[in-house]
Amino acid sequence: NTAVDGTIAAGDIGETDGAEPIVTAVDRNTAVGYNRLTFTYSENMTVAIGTSTATKGDTTAAGTVAGFGSFATPGDVTVPTTKNTVGGTGTATITVLIANQNAGYMNTASTTEPSGNFTPVASAEVADAALNQVNIANTPLSTTTSAWDLTKPTITSVTVSDFVNNNGKIDRAVMVLSEAMRDSSLTNANATLGTSGTTTGTFTTDTANDATTTFNRTTDDNTVDTSTAAGSFLYSGATTLVTDIAGNLLNTTTDGQIVAADIVETDGAQPIVTAISPASGATAVSVTANIVMTFSEAMQLDFDEADEYAVAPDPGVFGAPVWSNGNKTVTLSHAGNFLYQQLTTVTTTAANIEDVASNNLNDAAAEDGDWSFTTAANTGGGGGGGGTTYYSAPTTSCVLTSPNGNEILTGGQTSQITWTTQGTFYDVNLYYSVDGGNAWGLIASGQANDGTYSWTVPNTSTSNGKVRVDCRDSGGAELATDRSDSAFTINLTGALPIESAPQAVPEGFMSRQDANNELPTGVLVDYLVKLPNDGDETTFTDTTVYYVGLDAKRHPFPSAGVYFSWYADFSGVKTMDMATLSQIGIGTPVLVRPGSNWVKIQSDPKTYYVEPGSYVLRHIADEATARMLGGSDWSSKVIDIEPTYFMQFGVGSTITSEVLATDWPKASLMKAADSPVIFYTTESGKRPIGNMETFEANHFQTKYIEENNFAGWLGLQVESAVNGFEDALFSLQF
Repeated sequence: NTAVDGTIAAGDIGETDGAEPIVTAVDRNTAVGYNRLTFTYSENMTVAIGTSTATKGDTTAAGTVAGFGSFATPGDVTVPTTKNTVGGTGTATITVLIANQNAGYMNTASTTEPSGNFTPVASAEVADAALNQVNIANTPLSTTTSAWDLTKPTITSVTVSDFVNNNGKIDRAVMVLSEAMRDSSLTNANATLGTSGTTTGTFTTDTANDATTTFNRTTDDNTVDTSTAAGSFLYSGATTLVTDIAGNLLNTTTDGQIVAADIVETDGAQPIVTAISPASGATAVSVTANIVMTFSEAMQLDFDEADEYAVAPDPGVFGAPVWSNGNKTVTLSHAGNFLYQQLTTVTTTAANIEDVASNNLNDAAAEDGDWSFTTAANTGGGGGGGGTTYYSAPTTSCVLTSPNGNEILTGGQTSQITWTTQGTFYDVNLYYSVDGGNAWGLIASGQANDGTYSWTVPNTSTSNGKVRVDCRDSGGAELATDRSDSAFTINLTGALPIESAPQAVPEGFMSRQDANNELPTGVLVDYLVKLPNDGDETTFTDTTVYYVGLDAKRHPFPSAGVYFSWYADFSGVKTMDMATLSQIGIGTPVLVRPGSNWVKIQSDPKTYYVEPGSYVLRHIADEATARMLGGSDWSSKVIDIEPTYFMQFGVGSTITSEVLATDWPKASLMKAADSPVIFYTTESGKRPIGNMETFEANHFQTKYIEENNFAGWLGLQVESAVNGFEDALFSLQF
């Protein structure tokens, strides 16, 4: 019974779709930063669009896509439930976006994407319009149009600053990461910045999902401190975890969170003046009063009249600045007196006053470093007229005229130091600096006050050279001083600096020049010397190696272990005859180099770290402390010392785990796991070593470098770099 009985035409039937769709292709690719799976079917498919569920689109198990199927090679990418997005219903192409939902992320172990043949599953969640489920017999080989992003982002830098109010309080942290981040993964409630007051704040970005994120404190009530100590940017991840756009967790100690060990904050905050003396507007100030300024953090120590500050009327030559309070407070004393009953003004050049991170002084703060005060009247010896008496200091001057700045000198050559004086001066001391005036080395002491001195320029490369002249009376008291107005340059004649960086000469030592003059011809400070081998195995005097020190004496190495704590081999040892050797006085034995091996004696299990300063021993309290200080192989650092020599060490405080949480012993060679920079720890901080040539010039050895990320040394203040050989790091430690 059809339109034409006995025949079947198109209009006579209504076909029913009973054919199962098949998966014709599965492709892994990326789009707009997200990782995707694209499924292509033999016909248009119906899928409930939106967030994945336990039965559609989830990848909570590696290699399995809920409701779709699984890969032959699963990889290890997994995502928490309901954090994928499924799209494309009504078309033959269905896409699963991995971890793109709010707070979505790939789990920590996600490093390898799935691959191989894809085996579909029959599911009512994914069907054609006739509700035919997928034919599971067809298992296409998956392809990769563009590889997934499975690289975890890292923190490049965190810079803290005083962004608002210019009040010396850290209120902003700018975090730069290795790639663009998902803004929605950064939640204000998870972040803190600062050490006091309200630490919560607000995230901002210049461009959506970029690599730079800024956190501003909502309340500007942090401690007045512009160093990184007041920063302490942290992110707990309690609400959301930090990810890149693809959902890779931030690569930190605990992925997606930020703790102190994950970052080394950069000081981007300008220092401010926090206190001055005499006070601004003060009256009846003593004409001999010092000028004192306190800053919000440790400062660079170069603080010269004319360069950094000026006083009007000028009371006469100011002495070298005296720093205290962790290099936060500078005291300026003057050779003459202020004028009596006179308005006196102090002005500073903010651009030239810098903290240790080279941030210049913030002169927009409430106290900008410029102020005035009035001195007291002269109440003594008026006589006669009864009017006010004003007094000015006697006219004396001690002025360095050359080198006075911008000269270019060459190491090893002679340059004239010249100066002029007015008043009664007996003689002068001359000094030089290669770091802009932070440390001074003696050139000549007791030099006649004749206005000139022929100086053999040290072979030390620097663009921050300065010379200082101290004018003295007949008793050796310093009456006036002056230094180069600005820096000059010293160019090397060789590949490495061979002169020591300036340091004050300790008691018992000489300047290098004086020590060399005391030694026999052909013998210099820092030589390693011994007698020639006499061929007799029963004698031992010819085996002893001596170090020639800054006291012009020879110091024996008592053992090979001690020797190798200072030197890598014997290549530098020179032989000399008994007649020459006997002209060099015998000094105390050399002990283990500070910061190298730890020491003990066989009869006592206690282990000690050696610090500089007369070989100071510091007991390492326990094995936990030893592991923090020297790593899992700490025991390999220990050498035994003869008890007779053990008594020659000094004794310092015990090193404990609590100590290492905030401090670190002196003379350690340290580096962070993610940084090539090697630091040398000091009494008050750590000094970066400029390059490997400098490292080797100071006879440091790579076997003593300790690599860890403990806060105790990472939090130390960064001080001036080591850019050449320094007596204080080597010759003065013997």
